[in-house]
Amino acid sequence: MATGAADLMAMRTITCEAAKGDTSVSSNRRQRRAAERGASLIEILTVLVIIVAGVLVIARIFPIGLGTLQTTGSRTLAGQLASQQSDLLKNDAQNLPIGVLLGYYDNGTGQLVADGTQDPDDLRPYVPAAAMAASNTTINPYFADVNRYRFIRGERVSIPPASTQSVNYGGSPTSFNVTGSFYLLKFGPIFIDPNKDGDPTTPPAAADDNYLKVYGAPLQGITVPYAVDQATLLDNSASVRGRLRGPQTYLIDYGDATTQPHFMFPSSVFGPAASKSFYFSYSYIDNANNGAVVNVPDTLISVNGPGDTWITPITIPANAVMVPGSEQIHRAFTRIAAPVGGAIAWSQTDPYEFALLSSNNDLFSGGYANIGLIAFNPHGANYGERTAAGQQNFVAYIDYSVLDWHIIREDRQVPLGGKGANGEVVVRTTLPHIKRIGDVEPGNTTYQGMFGPGSVDVVLLNADSGQVLSSDNYNGGSSPDPLKDYWVDTDERGGSYADGFFYINTARVQQGSHIRILYKAEGDWAVAVQKAYTNYHYTDADPATPTGFPPTNDPGAFSLPVNVRRSNDTNMYFNLCEANKSFVAQFQYTKTDGSIVQTPPVHITIGDVGSAVTSGSVQYAVAKVGDVMTDRQARTDWSVAGNRATGVSIKSRVIYHDANSNVRSVGTTDPNAGWRIQDLDTYLTASGATP
Repeated sequence: MATGAADLMAMRTITCEAAKGDTSVSSNRRQRRAAERGASLIEILTVLVIIVAGVLVIARIFPIGLGTLQTTGSRTLAGQLASQQSDLLKNDAQNLPIGVLLGYYDNGTGQLVADGTQDPDDLRPYVPAAAMAASNTTINPYFADVNRYRFIRGERVSIPPASTQSVNYGGSPTSFNVTGSFYLLKFGPIFIDPNKDGDPTTPPAAADDNYLKVYGAPLQGITVPYAVDQATLLDNSASVRGRLRGPQTYLIDYGDATTQPHFMFPSSVFGPAASKSFYFSYSYIDNANNGAVVNVPDTLISVNGPGDTWITPITIPANAVMVPGSEQIHRAFTRIAAPVGGAIAWSQTDPYEFALLSSNNDLFSGGYANIGLIAFNPHGANYGERTAAGQQNFVAYIDYSVLDWHIIREDRQVPLGGKGANGEVVVRTTLPHIKRIGDVEPGNTTYQGMFGPGSVDVVLLNADSGQVLSSDNYNGGSSPDPLKDYWVDTDERGGSYADGFFYINTARVQQGSHIRILYKAEGDWAVAVQKAYTNYHYTDADPATPTGFPPTNDPGAFSLPVNVRRSNDTNMYFNLCEANKSFVAQFQYTKTDGSIVQTPPVHITIGDVGSAVTSGSVQYAVAKVGDVMTDRQARTDWSVAGNRATGVSIKSRVIYHDANSNVRSVGTTDPNAGWRIQDLDTYLTASGATP
């Protein structure tokens, strides 16, 4: 015990001495702790700086991410719109137009002017040449971006079965029944001058009937010399009239440098009428102008009866010769009055008649927009005709201008499912954010309406009858007007304008029926169509004086190189407006063994603007066909079989602005500046039996 106590006392002594005498240990600890506290403050400040920097980076990335999401969403919607349009076109291939052109109406001549010198992918505003301005040309306000190409040439229509529909036009307060074969133009609304063609009750004068042109299939020409003896020019009408094969045929003698072309139409064309109207187009070789090929566009000519005798309805300049086979002759449909509230006085014997059943006032008073509802003579549904393409059902071709590709047109079937509390079913547009009158546009302008100031936001049509459906506002629990065709939810947070929902009143619009929705969407969305010409034709018919390039007012023309043997050129030349389009053709050429062969049908794509050639100040698109004739003997002739090529491509083009596109750059030297573009090309197995 004593020993243990002594040891314990010793330990305590040592500990006390250490506590009293070793003051350096405590000092070091205090310094270390102070240093540790200082280090912690620096670390905290460093972390705060890193966090602030990270927040700033995230703040910058966040709107980019939102913009990326918006761009991705817009691209998805653009793909949907392009796909919808493409499907509609493929499913209706037989009724597609001959072409979609850059064309306008010259106020000086009243004729359509086609300009084939423009790039179809150039979205800058179209500025007419000085010569066009000098002819007092008025360009309507829709000649920019995809609206440059909006003239529809030859929309093909098989005359539908006759029916009786309830219509309303001419300012009548009530609807009334009309009997006819009804057709709603594929790409309406259309552009019609209200002072000339816009009134259904008063057909325009023939000289003004340009905004809505309707004509039949091309007539079949039969070449016959009109004189027994060219020295005496003895008329041989009696001996050759038996060559005619019905009202869709004619005889022709092309004449020469001193003799005009002569035509003979059968008496069955005229019937009891003193005259009938035809559209003539043709080319002639102007020997007084270095053999230039002059292309004469469609000209409405009144031909006097009674027929079965030689006549000269057109005049070729002196020392010029008509190009054999260049003529296209179509019977013109007569537009007749559609009296308000009364029956249309259709002919019982002549089916070449139509009436306009939509007024420009259907949408808003005094404008240029027309729905494009027409009716054909109901007797045409059972009428057959013999044409250049053989025997076929009665068809009509229609020329018109699309009013505005920025008006989105969507065809919908009224759903067959369950109904809401008010008997409604819902249809939805592809695009949200529908424009509404009063909305602030980019550039601080105010949206005036789909068809201009004082018009409307949205139009729903009965696609079968073409009638504009009536609407009423519908907000949640409110009771909508049961006498209206559809209801619009005006809730700013959702509803019809924000999300594209419309409520169809099934008590007035039958489920399963078809409607068309017209609207414009924020972002200046547009859905347009580009199409290869149905039939491209060769223009240099006189090898002695070829021009080398097609006429720029004929988008459906192509030419071959000047002196093929000497140049050894294997290109086909088209107007620039046909760049990037595709066609099918057969080629004849001489092989290296000296034999002459003809290829099977070959698919060719016309080159883009980058591969165009220039003659003077005009560019022409080029189709390189040398690969089709790899075994061709050099410096020998080659040609396109039948001097024809069939266009097979059609493009659905969607353009729009989004948060990441530079809207301010629109109209600059870059042809596509400021636009997002979504293209979808389709290749048709048949372009339709069109002229």
